[in-house]
Amino acid sequence: MWNCKGTPLNINRSILGKVSRKTTDILSRRTSVLVTHNPAGVKSWLYAALLTDRKDNAGILSSVPCVIGLSNSDIQKFHEGDILLIEPDGRINLLFDSDSNDNAILATERCNCRCIMCPQPPQEDRAGLQDLNLALFRLMDPDNTHSICITGGEPTLLGDGFIHLVEECKRRLPHTSLAVLTNGKAFRDFKFTRKVVEVGHPDLTLCIALYADNDKHHDEIVGVPGSFFDTVKGITNLALFNQRVEIRNVITAKNFKRLPQYSYFIYRNFPFAVHVAFMAMEITGLAVRNYDQIWVDPIDYMTELGGAIKCLERAKMHVSIFNLQLCLLPEKLWRYSRKSISSWKNEYLDVCSSCKEREKCGGLFKTSGEIVSSGIKPFL
Repeated sequence: MWNCKGTPLNINRSILGKVSRKTTDILSRRTSVLVTHNPAGVKSWLYAALLTDRKDNAGILSSVPCVIGLSNSDIQKFHEGDILLIEPDGRINLLFDSDSNDNAILATERCNCRCIMCPQPPQEDRAGLQDLNLALFRLMDPDNTHSICITGGEPTLLGDGFIHLVEECKRRLPHTSLAVLTNGKAFRDFKFTRKVVEVGHPDLTLCIALYADNDKHHDEIVGVPGSFFDTVKGITNLALFNQRVEIRNVITAKNFKRLPQYSYFIYRNFPFAVHVAFMAMEITGLAVRNYDQIWVDPIDYMTELGGAIKCLERAKMHVSIFNLQLCLLPEKLWRYSRKSISSWKNEYLDVCSSCKEREKCGGLFKTSGEIVSSGIKPFL
């Protein structure tokens, strides 16, 4: 998520803490990160850390972990109740935004697929990631956390560790809806599926990526033979336990021509799916490396996308479009469009400044750089 950097003082390990803009009682201080413009006037004893836009350490106790020299604009971005990870080099990572419903837990960066358009290429996990996530759950406010997403990598690779995350979410955040982004392959194992179900989370949705209606195209996209049948078996097992399943598809040059057939496949085989999501690509990570294979201008697949939406609508299935701009979509598809790009990586082009529909439009991925559709234009 969003991060910034300042000058560290007295920090020799990673620090996890919750933002406070006012002094707190001594018992709460050990998990609180105090954000202040005037650290010299604060009794900063026992705080987990202190953040300030002051350029010097005058008046700051020598034992207090601190990051100084932050920009005023960065200081203003911190909300009361945000959860931060502060690194010894002065880097500050926002792990939980108390003002957002788009918060996610990164369960692992490892994956058992190699999707050619993956925006976050698989890699080894940092040491202590599981413990960090469990500590993160403990700091969240159960009365002000409406939804959480567990993502990766592939979260189910943690095995029992993944089940423990779901258990902790149920225990710590009993009224919070939980979405898990997964390729679904682990659920081909009936016993593993049953163990997840037996946790009994009251509001769990498994959001499963399925990129084609056949094994040839899906396996080519995910880079691992046999993945299509593993995912289909996983979805079927989840259905046997009456679990909520959402099916997601990222549209690329590899699969856009069969979008209508894909929707027909979903309707005929997975009519129990609670939601079907069609997503435009984020051009970063492996999507940049494989750009020549996967890029298709969204304006070139509107006919196929319209046919896919019509099929699912006639089947009375819930369907949405993510990451596409209103100026690219036929107006009849606007009601399926969702503002889905996380605020920290969302942007609008200069040409969008005069658009009368800008407030309704989801914008573009900042991470995609200059790779945008040729059809972007303002509604005047």
